[in-house]
Parts: sequence; structure tokens; C-alpha cells
Amino acid sequence: DMERPGVLRRAFRLLGLSQTSADVYPLLDWNLTVRAGGFLWLIGAAAASATLPFTAPTHLVGNTGWAVIGVISVLGILVGAYLVVRPNAVSPTGLLLMGYAAAAGLGVAQALIGPRARFELPFLLVAAYQASVHPPRRVVPLFVFIVVADAASTLVGGAAAADVVHLASGVVFLCLMTAMAFVHARSNRSLARQLMSLHDDAEHRAATDALTGLANRRAFDEALARQVGTSQRHNRPLSLVMLDVDDFKSI
Repeated sequence: DMERPGVLRRAFRLLGLSQTSADVYPLLDWNLTVRAGGFLWLIGAAAASATLPFTAPTHLVGNTGWAVIGVISVLGILVGAYLVVRPNAVSPTGLLLMGYAAAAGLGVAQALIGPRARFELPFLLVAAYQASVHPPRRVVPLFVFIVVADAASTLVGGAAAADVVHLASGVVFLCLMTAMAFVHARSNRSLARQLMSLHDDAEHRAATDALTGLANRRAFDEALARQVGTSQRHNRPLSLVMLDVDDFKSI
């Protein structure tokens, strides 16, 4: 019992459950991240459209299911195109909400197709992608929502014992793969943080005089260029004062 808190702390640290938004989002190439999510939406919508002829969505509402699936597919294509074209317009919260929308759409599609639908892989892609983007504490509620959507859409309208067993094994697999995504994302973030620290240190060394610790000529040239650019953009005067210190070596 005394060792249990230590084990839990190690598990939390391994999964990165203590990380916050400030620990995660600054380390991401946001445009690339959002565009990757957009391509997932486009590929998922295209794959769903291609498999529809073989899995008629008529389990719950008959032929009306075709219209529902059609609307979901079109919305998926529009969302994917938007993410690809305008990644800067998408906030982290917006991207997370799209994960909920994707899980809900998959749940509706699975319910319409019936027990023969096997959407564990699409659900897994949603969970793994979101786990690689957001802090774990924001993804855990989404993961619970995905499990509920998967279970509810499988069991609605009746399901055989084999379907229940398949669902249970799928949920276990989903848990394991999402945990692996958490660990992998945490490792990548740690590496990115180290690289950023090394880059900042190299930039500081390159712009600092080793003897005095003052900014060197390179830093002066860069600062002057920035100030001149600011002055020109805002049409403001700029003054430069230069001082010469006698016997500087003695100082």
C-alpha cells in the first residue's frame, strides 16, 4: 500500500497526464498538425463512401440511413478541406471538438450499419491523433466519449454475444493503443523541448561576447535591423547614440 502512490505517480509521469496546454502546444508545428488531421478526415470520408455499397446503412431507419450517411460524408469532406486549407483558423479547442464530432459521426454510422460494422480502427485513429496533439487531461474525456459511442452504437438495436465479446476486445485494444500514443507523444515532446533548449542556448552563445557577457556585434546588427524596420513600418524617428569608453580594457 505504501508503494502504490509511487507507482501511480510513475504511471502519470509516463503517460504525461500532468502536462498542461502550455507544455504541449508551443512544441507543435501547428499548421502541419492541423493539416494532418484534415487529411485524416478526407481519407476517412473517402473510405466510408467507398465501402457504403457493401455495408448498407439500413439497420435502424431503413433507407433513410443512406441520407444520414451521405450528410455525414459530405460534412467530413468539408471539415477535412477546411483543416487543410485554413489550419491557422483552427484553435486547439476547435480541433479537440472536431474529435468529438468525428467520434459521434462514427457512432451514428456504426449504428445505422448494424452489428456487422467494425469501426474499431477509425475510432482508434481519432483517439491516437488527438492523443498526439493535446495534453492527456484533455484527451481522457474524449477517450471516454469514444468508448461510449463505440459501445452504444454496437449494442443499439440488439447485438449477439459474439458482438459483445468483439466490442470488449476492441475497447481493450483501444485503451492500450491510446496509452501508447500518450507515451510516444510525451517522448516526442521531451525531445522537442531539449532541441528548443539547445537552439536557444546556441543563439545566446552566438550573440554574446564570451569575455564580458555583453551582446556582441552580431546581436547589435540584428537589433539595429529590427529597430530600423520598426521605425520604417510605423514612420517613427529613430536615434542611435554611440559612446566610446577610454581604457575599456582596464574596466
